[in-house]
Order: sequence, then C-alpha cells, then structure tokens
Amino acid sequence: MRRPAGLYIGVGLLLFALRSEAQSDVQLSQHMFNRQIYNPAVTGASQYVNITANIRDQWIGWEGAPKARILSVHNYFESLRSGAGVNIIHNEVGLEKQLNVKLLYAYHVQLTENSYLSLGLGGGVLFRYFDRGGLLTEDPNDPDFILADLDRKTLADFDFGLEFNTHRFTLGASVTHLTHSAQEKETFFSGRHLYGFARYQIPVGYNWRIEPAFYIQSVKNLTHMELSGLAYCRDRYWFGLAYRFNAGRESESVVPMVGADVLDFLRIGYSYDVHVGDLRRYGNSTHELFIGIRITKDPARDGQYRTPRFFE
Repeated sequence: MRRPAGLYIGVGLLLFALRSEAQSDVQLSQHMFNRQIYNPAVTGASQYVNITANIRDQWIGWEGAPKARILSVHNYFESLRSGAGVNIIHNEVGLEKQLNVKLLYAYHVQLTENSYLSLGLGGGVLFRYFDRGGLLTEDPNDPDFILADLDRKTLADFDFGLEFNTHRFTLGASVTHLTHSAQEKETFFSGRHLYGFARYQIPVGYNWRIEPAFYIQSVKNLTHMELSGLAYCRDRYWFGLAYRFNAGRESESVVPMVGADVLDFLRIGYSYDVHVGDLRRYGNSTHELFIGIRITKDPARDGQYRTPRFFE
C-alpha cells in the first residue's frame, strides 16, 4: 500500500533529521559476518578471498524508509602478513543518499602459535546527497527549504581498528570517520563512531558450537549495545538471536537470524528485526539478507597457512 506524498515527505524529513543528529553508519544485524565494514583490522582474517554483500530494508511499506546495500572484498597476503580490501556502502534515508568507499589494509602480527593481533586502516571518501527536489512546499523560495549548501558534499574519510584473535576468542575495537570531530555540527556528517566487539566459541558435543557475543556502537551522546548468541551445527548451519538496547537500558530490537553454507564456497544468512522499543510504531518489517562467497586461492594448501585464521 502506497502512503500519501505528504507522509512520505514527513517521514523523509524526520529520518533525515534523526540521521543528521545521530548515527551515520549503517547498523547491520548480521555484522558478525562482515565485521570489516566497522573495523579495518578484520581485513584478511581468512585464508580465502572473501566477497560479502548485505541488503537491508527497514520498515517496508513506508516510502523513504532506510535502505542499505553493502559490498566488501578482502584477501590475506601471507608473504606480506597483511590483508587488503575494499568496502562500498550505499545508504538511503528519506531524501538523503550516502556513498562511502574505502580501501582497507591490515597488518597481522603472530603472537603465539594459536593467536594473532591485527591492526587496520581504512581510507576513502564519504559522499552525501540530499534530494531537495523531493520536498513539497507551499513556497519554493522559503529559506528553510533552500538548503543550497547541503545538496551534496564529499569528505575524505578514515577508519582505524585493532583485533585480537585466538581459536576461541575474538576482541576488537575501532573508530570510523576518524577525522570527523565527535562534536562536529555539520548537518551531513555526524562525527566519529566508536565500536567494540567480543565473542567466544564454546564447543558443545561433536557437531555443535555456541558463540555468545557482545557488540557496542557509540556516537556523540548515543550508544547502542547488543547481546547475541549463535548456534552452529557441523560448521555449516546456524541460527541465533540478538537483543539490541541503548545506554539507558531501553529495548530496541530482538533479532532472530538463520543461515547456512549452502555450498562449499557460498553462505547465505537472513535476519528479521522485531522492534520492541519506541521504533515499534514503524512496524517490524525490517529484513536483512547476507551473502558471502569464499574463493580458495590454493586448494592444495587449504587450511595450511602459517598465520591462523579463526571463525571465518
């Protein structure tokens, strides 16, 4: 069912205002399978060439609702002990569109036989465009709607992160939009974001393992946290649940998710956000699809690399 144009514009402006004063990074539910979009240190955390796509549509049925499309590619170069890759993130919120393109680099330091530390940098551009042509106003010359200086802007954009891995434990921290001040008042750029991530692998029987995890995102005066747990069967199928809340312990979403390695090189995951906080007024029709392709570089050496690669 299509909504009236006035409602579209109202929702678009509301989302634009919220976006301007709050977070600018895409908030994924299946971020554990594509962590390098928040933390460049994850780049190369596999013996495979990894190609990952995320499709996220929020509040389906509302025109102007958020949509995100993400493509990530990264690879580990053993001779350099380094990973390299690229992130391409396209995001739409109301009348605003965002394109963020970054090249990624991570250096991996072998600490022990079963652990390593990686340090990563990301650099590129953040482009935002505001389609004021979609605005409906009684007076097109109203100064509140001219927004001439906000039509489009492009800024250099940098990220930094680090991650520690063992066979069972992962701990990471990162900052995105490093050069954008947290107090920045730019309408289009809401400042740097801080991230933290931790998870632990618990074997259960012969064919099962459980991975509890904690995730935190903070920008300005907004902090979102998430507790999640995934259960894996035969390292091929998984299902789980995530609970998202803010710093005031107010509930935001409960997110069931499921996925499978449908082929040796192809994995697919799906999640559905059930809003339980103030966002529930917009409905629960938020869908996210994750597709991952893993390309083996040298089948004869598959799993025989000197630097360990875990979880991926």
